[in-house]
Amino acid sequence: MGLRTWIIEYVDAWLDRVRKNNAILPDNVGLSGEIGQYMDGKWWGGYYGWRWPHGLFNQLESTVIGASNALLVSGDARFLELPRSVLRLVQRQAKRREDRVVVPHRHGDDGWYDYQKLNPKFPTHLWYVSREEEDWKRLAALTEPNEWETLRYVKGKGDSENNTAWLGFLHGRNPRYPLQILQGAWGETVRRMDLIRRDRTKPDEQDVHHWQRLNPVVLEGLVQLMLGAPNHIYHGGLLHCSVRYFDPEQQRPGVPPDVAALVDRITADGISLVLVNLSPSEKREVILQAGAFGEHRFTRVRQEMQPHQFHSVEGKHLRVRLGPSGIGRLDLGLTRFANRPTYAFPWHGDTIPVR
Repeated sequence: MGLRTWIIEYVDAWLDRVRKNNAILPDNVGLSGEIGQYMDGKWWGGYYGWRWPHGLFNQLESTVIGASNALLVSGDARFLELPRSVLRLVQRQAKRREDRVVVPHRHGDDGWYDYQKLNPKFPTHLWYVSREEEDWKRLAALTEPNEWETLRYVKGKGDSENNTAWLGFLHGRNPRYPLQILQGAWGETVRRMDLIRRDRTKPDEQDVHHWQRLNPVVLEGLVQLMLGAPNHIYHGGLLHCSVRYFDPEQQRPGVPPDVAALVDRITADGISLVLVNLSPSEKREVILQAGAFGEHRFTRVRQEMQPHQFHSVEGKHLRVRLGPSGIGRLDLGLTRFANRPTYAFPWHGDTIPVR
């Protein structure tokens, strides 16, 4: 069995369990396939389940990751019903407390409890991969409006905790966000470098969290601003992004020397980005790829200097030339999840597929 088949069958199995359990994601299933077989018929109470201290966090983390990966390898958006079912479930129990929306994070013998603010990264990821109005409205309903206006930088071991202010930037409500997130990320990198310099612990005193706290590579701002995506979800999530860059001269991933990029708009069928060549004397070329794995397809491109002229393109790669000190603004149309995902670089063809 290939990995693609395994992913699809696995997520389908959990969708089926949700259907059999009155639209509720169970956290335990017996060897016979019976929900609650070893828990006296209860759909809650399993290890890392609804009664576990993390509760909702684990149910959303796993279902968003699983459904997004199933969509990636199949192109079928129906798998997103798995995390939607979890969000609908807790949204029905939502309350307003101290002027904010809270949802239950755990369920036990006495019902729902542990009401807290929902971590916005999970509905953000769901909207990002779906671009559906239903997911956007839920995201707006479960987050606070003031969180969209300015960044209050949140440090996190998964480096994916600053989402709502980024969404505000994409929708014109937080124009200073690029500066805010880069300042926050730089400050966090400096802080962790200081921790490394002062670290005197011995190997037998270090657990996995030790290295998470000291890792100086802080990616979230660059992923959001350059790749047009929320950063990957910690604990195994793949990077699902709008665009990826390659340097054709050096034949390596990433932007060429002196080139900067900013994605400042994301729609249901495209993105807008700005490319800048900081070199005053040398031209640069950059290849744009539609998606982290070439899973999307470019359909059109419009340059800012030609606002009424679209050029039709068909493919997952687009080569852009920038003159010395050149600035180019591109509006790019996308057909999303139209291609088989692959790890191949543009100059390799499709010889290294993700299986």
